[in-house]
Amino acid sequence: GDANSAILRFSAAATGVLLFTVPAAFVIIYRELNLIAQMTLRVGPDRTGPWGSLASLMAGLTVLSKEDFTPRGVDVPVYTLAPAVVFLASVLTLLVIPFAPGMAGYYMELGLLYFFAASGIGVVGLMMAGWSSFNKYSLLGGIRAAAAVISYELPLILATFGVVLLAAVTNPAVSPFNLGQIVENQAGWVWNWYAFQQPLALIIFFIAATAEAGRTPFDYTEADSELVAGFATEYSGMRFGFFFFAEYVNVFILSALTVTLFLGGYHTGVDIDPILGFFGVATPIEMSDID
Repeated sequence: GDANSAILRFSAAATGVLLFTVPAAFVIIYRELNLIAQMTLRVGPDRTGPWGSLASLMAGLTVLSKEDFTPRGVDVPVYTLAPAVVFLASVLTLLVIPFAPGMAGYYMELGLLYFFAASGIGVVGLMMAGWSSFNKYSLLGGIRAAAAVISYELPLILATFGVVLLAAVTNPAVSPFNLGQIVENQAGWVWNWYAFQQPLALIIFFIAATAEAGRTPFDYTEADSELVAGFATEYSGMRFGFFFFAEYVNVFILSALTVTLFLGGYHTGVDIDPILGFFGVATPIEMSDID
């Protein structure tokens, strides 16, 4: 009974997280293509389908329709596993992000530490891809990925220390690394958000997160002008798509973590309890007391 229910809960959470990555990545790809098309007055991504909404779908189908080719000389097992490692690292980090009260893949007391530990696995996948491809450009891309982690992981983690200290002071009874509790500490009005109490940390975190996600101008792991495509030079088809699918999922996850730590998470910044009380509506806390 209990063992089976635990397995079912785990299976449901894992399936939900995996399925959620698909629309998250496609929406971000759509918005990026659409915005760049409007900036450069290109006809494609802002007119393909309703408001350009089919552009990201066609981009995905284009990648999947390419031949999945394995060059001679590569270390085949490592070469094949590298895209899966990069993608699974993204999925593992998504597991602890709270999207609503009681709505997270897994509530963990040390959720923030787990997030940074799991996110570091993605770089191992990039180094696997660079080393196994038997290509100097890929190897340099993998080395640059490792250098990026050493350079930007430290400020990314250190920027969260102020939030952790505030969480420890606000509620000493609960672990300050619990992401759900960090969100609850920012409930109420918008000035309770940690962005207003730790503005410098937010700026540092945002810059380091942009570098961690490999977005412009920090996309030197690919560096088309220098390294052809970096770690992905020898990849094609679905395995090539997995790398960039994981990259866009990473953009979403780091954005979600930024909102969780600094912008109130699922709290809107408007305290509705006084408003409900003014109209004589029982607040959730009062209703639980009645029960």
